[in-house]
Amino acid sequence: MPARLALAGGTVVAYQDHVPTVELHLVGRFLVLVDDRELAPREVGTRKARLLLARLAAARGETLSVDTLADAVWGSEQPHGPAENLATLVSRLRSALGAGVVEGDRTGWRLGAAVEVDLAAAAALVARADDA
Repeated sequence: MPARLALAGGTVVAYQDHVPTVELHLVGRFLVLVDDRELAPREVGTRKARLLLARLAAARGETLSVDTLADAVWGSEQPHGPAENLATLVSRLRSALGAGVVEGDRTGWRLGAAVEVDLAAAAALVARADDA
């Protein structure tokens, strides 16, 4: 996020805007939490945007190709130019949830590293238990 300037005691000080924490819950009902507040589906985006976000979350940080994501979002009824349509959905998700929520470009996307996913947290707990 861009830095802002503030006047503190007559001196101009630069500081970073608050970067929200984003959590995705795939177990049970799909949930998106920002700073521990559950977002209504319409706050996250369209049904297709939510499908895209859920598919990226299930990939646990792996970069997914346009073909893979287009199949997840549209199935066999893909639009003309799915890469452009996916780029639009990604842009809307970034606007709604923050620039770092989705990383990549028109060749493929992945969930941002700072986004927490309940399945990844569960897998980490299982791995720790196995190591104990």
